[in-house]
Amino acid sequence: MGRNGLPSGGNLVALATDPSGSAGFYAVDAAGGRILQFSPTGQYLQSIGPLSDPSAITVDAAGDVYAADMPSVNNFRLQKFSPSGSVLGNMNHPGPEVTGLSAASGALYVCHFWAGVDRLDLGTPIAAISSSSSFVAGGTINLSAAASAFPFGTISDYKWDLTGSGQFSTDTGSTPSASTSFSSGGSKTVSVEVVAANGTTATASLTLNVNAGPSTQSPVTPGAPAVPAPPIARAPIGVSINAGDYATDTPDVTLDLSSPVGTASILVSNDGGFGTSAGTKSFAVTSTARWTLRGEKNTRAPATVYVQYSGPYGTTATYTDDIILDETSPTLTSAVLVGSGGVKPALHALTPALRRYKLRIVAAEQRSGISAVETSSAKSHASITTLTSATKQGSLTLNKTITISARTAPSRARVQSAAGKWSRWLAVSLEK
Repeated sequence: MGRNGLPSGGNLVALATDPSGSAGFYAVDAAGGRILQFSPTGQYLQSIGPLSDPSAITVDAAGDVYAADMPSVNNFRLQKFSPSGSVLGNMNHPGPEVTGLSAASGALYVCHFWAGVDRLDLGTPIAAISSSSSFVAGGTINLSAAASAFPFGTISDYKWDLTGSGQFSTDTGSTPSASTSFSSGGSKTVSVEVVAANGTTATASLTLNVNAGPSTQSPVTPGAPAVPAPPIARAPIGVSINAGDYATDTPDVTLDLSSPVGTASILVSNDGGFGTSAGTKSFAVTSTARWTLRGEKNTRAPATVYVQYSGPYGTTATYTDDIILDETSPTLTSAVLVGSGGVKPALHALTPALRRYKLRIVAAEQRSGISAVETSSAKSHASITTLTSATKQGSLTLNKTITISARTAPSRARVQSAAGKWSRWLAVSLEK
C-alpha cells in the first residue's frame, strides 16, 4: 500500500474519480496494460482491459470510463467502458500522444502531448470528405468520407451533393464513397452528409478546381494568336519531400515533382510569398530536384516547401509539402533483458540457432520520435527492429518490450529517430 493506505506499485500514470463518489477511483497501470478500480478507501475492486499502452483516463456523470490507449506506434485509440468494465465502443484518434482526458457536459476533451486540446461531441458525428483523384473535365472524380466518425458509435448512412445544388440527392447507404464528373472546368463544390446511428447528422464540403482540358477551348479565329490550352494533369499534381518521409536530419532534401503536361518552368520556395529571401528558385521541368530547407531546426514545427508549375497557360495553384527538420539524437535511458533473472544466457553452441529474446526499451525523442531499435552482441553484427515507417512520426516517449531474434543475447542497444539520427550505444542490463 502507498500513502494513506492507498495503493502503490506498478507503473501508475493517471487517476480519475467517479463524479458520484460511489465507484471510488480508477488508476491507469501502463506497465500492466489495464485500468484498476479501487473503492474510496483504496480497496481493490476490479481490473478493466486489457489495453496495450494506456496513458489517460476519465469518468463521465453516468459512470462510464474513457481511456486513451496506443495499440501500436503512432496509432492512438480512445476506448469507452461501462462501470462494470464492458467495452462500449472505441475509435481511432489522430494526433500526438494523448496525455489527458476529461468528460463534461456530453463532450470528451482530449489533451495531446504538444498539439493542444480536441473537443469531441459525444452526441453528434464528425464529417470529413476527401479526394485523391486528378480533376479533369469529363474524368471520374472519386470521393471518400471514410475519415468521418461518430465517437464510440457507427455512421449508418452517407448522402452526397455531387453537383453543388445544396441537395443531398445521392445516397450510398453505409458505403463511405461516391464518384462524380463535370463536363466543364472551373471551381466545383461537392458535399457529404453523414447520419449517425442515433439519427444526428453532420456535413462537410470540398472545393475542386477542375481542369477544363484542351477539348473545351473555343475555336481559334484564322490569323489570331493561338490560345494555349490549360494543362492536363499527370495524376496527381504536387510535390513530395524525400519521398514522403516524416522527418529529416539534414536541410538538404530531394523534391519529387509531378507537373501537369505543358509545364514550362517550376518555381520552388521556402515561403508561400515566393520572395527572394526565402531562397526562391526557378527550375527547368524535372521530376526531381535538390533543395535546401530553411525551416526552424530541432522544433516540432515542420519546414514547408511551396511549388508552382508555370506554362503558356499561366501559373496554376500553389502545392506544398512539409517535413520535420530534426538534427538532434534520441536518448536511450535503459535496455533490460526481460526474463533473464539476473543471469546472463549461456551460449548453446558454437553456431547456435536463432533464439527469441525480450528487451524492454525506455527512450525518448521529443521532435520526430523513435522509429527503430538496433541491438547487437558485437557492433559488426547488429539487428534492427523497425517500429514505424519513415513516413510516420515515431514514439516521443518509448517504454516498450520488444522481441528480437538473435543467435546470442544482445549486449548493447541503441535507438533511431524518425529523422534517421541514432542514440549512443547502451549496454544491455539483466532483469533482476
